Amino acid sequence: MRLRRRKKDRRYGCTTIGSGGYTLIETVVSLAIFVIAATVFYMIFQHAAVSYGDQCRMELAGEICRDARRKIDWRLRNARHFWVNGREAGRLYLQEEEDGGWEILTADDFQPDLEEMEIELDFSGTEEGRLEAEIRVWGPKGRSGGKEILASRRLSQDAWGNWNEKY
Repeated sequence: MRLRRRKKDRRYGCTTIGSGGYTLIETVVSLAIFVIAATVFYMIFQHAAVSYGDQCRMELAGEICRDARRKIDWRLRNARHFWVNGREAGRLYLQEEEDGGWEILTADDFQPDLEEMEIELDFSGTEEGRLEAEIRVWGPKGRSGGKEILASRRLSQDAWGNWNEKY
């Protein structure tokens, strides 16, 4: 079977079946090449979109860590004393300068508005006069559904208020 294009006969103004058409095999091969090329372009675009989404999540997690660090720094500047209960490494007890009352600093104070990300604080290693903290942001792990650490910051502050930050 031969599929042909109809050509207009210039002499009579009517259409006739000419010899310049495509066979069925040529048509099927051209469609197969088009489908393969479209699939390759789709896969490249999909990989780029997933990579871009992952990069945006990592950037957002870094911003959440920096924001939590600023808030911890601000609260420590307004505190007279701090201490950590050894059994509860995620809580920091601060004594305020103004009224002398104790305030508890936990990860719930820094939770982002996003449901998919979660912040975790670890104050283990804190001694008198030296604060050791680790801020971790957990988020979804790609399409598998698990959780992974998207960003982490280790902080230490000495008695004079100097910070050392490690990424």
